[in-house]
Amino acid sequence: MPETARILKFRPSTQGVEPSRSEVAAAVEDFLAADNPDWDAISNPDVLLAVLVRNRENTDREPARVAEQAVAIYSWLANRNVPFGLFDEKDFFLGESSLVAAGAFRQLGQYDASADWLERADTSFQHTMNPAPLVARVQYQRLALKFGQRRYGSVIEFAPALRSSFERLGLELEASKTFFMQGMALKNNGDLEGSFEVFRNLSSSPGNHSESLRARALIEVGAYHGLSERYEDAVSSYQQAATLLEATDEPMIMAHLKASIGETYRAKGELNLAIDSFRLAIKEYSDLGMAAMVAYCRVVTAETLIAAKREREAEWELIAAFPVIEAQNLKEEGAAALLLLREAVTRRMMTEDVVSGMRRVLESK
Repeated sequence: MPETARILKFRPSTQGVEPSRSEVAAAVEDFLAADNPDWDAISNPDVLLAVLVRNRENTDREPARVAEQAVAIYSWLANRNVPFGLFDEKDFFLGESSLVAAGAFRQLGQYDASADWLERADTSFQHTMNPAPLVARVQYQRLALKFGQRRYGSVIEFAPALRSSFERLGLELEASKTFFMQGMALKNNGDLEGSFEVFRNLSSSPGNHSESLRARALIEVGAYHGLSERYEDAVSSYQQAATLLEATDEPMIMAHLKASIGETYRAKGELNLAIDSFRLAIKEYSDLGMAAMVAYCRVVTAETLIAAKREREAEWELIAAFPVIEAQNLKEEGAAALLLLREAVTRRMMTEDVVSGMRRVLESK
């Protein structure tokens, strides 16, 4: 039998009456909705667990809010002077709140903060009775952090072992997510064929995958078909992904879908449609607070605008991207943006010089 993640039955409340599911759900809603939440409400472990689960589920939708609340929960629990639970509950919840914070900061592109919170999670989980599945989740976040930092070789090297660990622990969804990350690392490392095999596998066998993960795999399958000039296959994959996403609330994945459609339009030479798709993605990434992705998409949009001979708009996109590029030290985007800005300005000035010259010729007649 594989070792599985434990599911603890927490002790009843201090009044000796265990809250019902409806009472837990109501307490969670009140806590999440309040500007000044009632911290006594999460003194019950069932309520606190449900709050953290909701925050983890909302990381892709509201990363800034989730990061703020996870940090606040950690601080409240760390500074609590009375016992919390009977056994290792306090360490467990310190680890869980740290892990939620780490994931949210990573989505926001704040990688140093994410790494610090992963250290806190690791330290806390090591003090629990069954740390193996918990520490494996920390390792997944560390691998995701490496991916965000573009250390694709490290992700490719370590992902298979972590995937095997999840499979031994009976955590099939986490194993699939690790496999997907491996595919993304292969793609960004230039191995398009290897990445396509990963995404095709995940998109065609939905058994242990969530719908959102399968949708992401279908988006990547569509992107591969687009680059290979199999545009009908690309459209089919994108449509399947959109259908899966209709039943979910996944704005980050929808932003990825729109950016990928933009890339396919650009590969097909339909530049204006590509620009429209990129700008839809930029808006959704911006609404999510994902500044690094906004900057990346602005650079790609500028490159497409230059190809469409819309140099002035390209300059605007690049100027809007530069503050984020500088603040987050996005070296690749910065180098690309400088080259594109120089090209846009040069082309525009050449065009203006030609127009001015033609006007002078016409006026002289």
